[in-house]
Amino acid sequence: MSSHIARRAYQDPAFIPLDILPYFEDISATLPKNLPDLASICRASQHTCFQQSMIYGYIGSRRCGSIFGPVIESIESKNPFDFYIAHIGELDGLGHHYGPHPDFFSEFLKEIDLWLFKIYGSIRRKGLKCNLIIASDHGMFDVRSIVDIEKQLKSLPLKVPKDYIYFLDSTIARFWFSNDKAKNLIEEMLLRIPNGHIVSEEEKKRYHIDFKHNGYGNLWFWLDRGCMIFPNFFQSLKSSKTKGMHGYLDDEEGALIVYSDMKDTKSIARNAARTLHLTDVFRITRALAGF
Repeated sequence: MSSHIARRAYQDPAFIPLDILPYFEDISATLPKNLPDLASICRASQHTCFQQSMIYGYIGSRRCGSIFGPVIESIESKNPFDFYIAHIGELDGLGHHYGPHPDFFSEFLKEIDLWLFKIYGSIRRKGLKCNLIIASDHGMFDVRSIVDIEKQLKSLPLKVPKDYIYFLDSTIARFWFSNDKAKNLIEEMLLRIPNGHIVSEEEKKRYHIDFKHNGYGNLWFWLDRGCMIFPNFFQSLKSSKTKGMHGYLDDEEGALIVYSDMKDTKSIARNAARTLHLTDVFRITRALAGF
């Protein structure tokens, strides 16, 4: 229904109020078509690339094999690819459910570790020279408090969408204003919330989010670590019991676990504790892959 009203097809944020839903569209459609990713760099450099992805699937020896098994088969074939990308999104759901406590889903982590060991063994048996790169998707933090921004907005003498439009993510509230009155009242309201802050222009530049358009909002209010906006436009009522959340302004933990020449075990140990900015993962991966 939301896709029909907005006249766009995109990941369904099912809880956007219907009176503002038509104002949103898939902003990715406005992005430049030549933004680089690892696959495009492979094509440009005439390297071959093998991609496997499993998001919100199932992890287990048989099911996890559906993503890692073909990787091993390809490595052991006569014509292995130059570059392999395997993405597992299931750990995100487990982190939200249990919080950042891997002891609750250690069996899943052991299963992934076992498959990585098998891949490592295949590469060694083939005598291939390569770099080992292990990156996580993002960090995860315990949810300690809930912030009800929607309730506070409804207490203001403003009308939606006449005066403003808003979008509530789990950790970010975004606003577009039609007049100065709305802007001033909402800014005053946000300044009274102790669990976050209005993102400054300097922060936008520092984190590479200083876009030339306002597709993501004229004003952003970003929550502190451990806080979550609820209700929001993506999560149902049962999500109020979410124990883990990510997407904070300083969410940099766990971005890059290790990168190293696989034949240099000392190098692996030396780099295993390094944590870098998310924006550095792409740069390092590209350099190690020789692109």
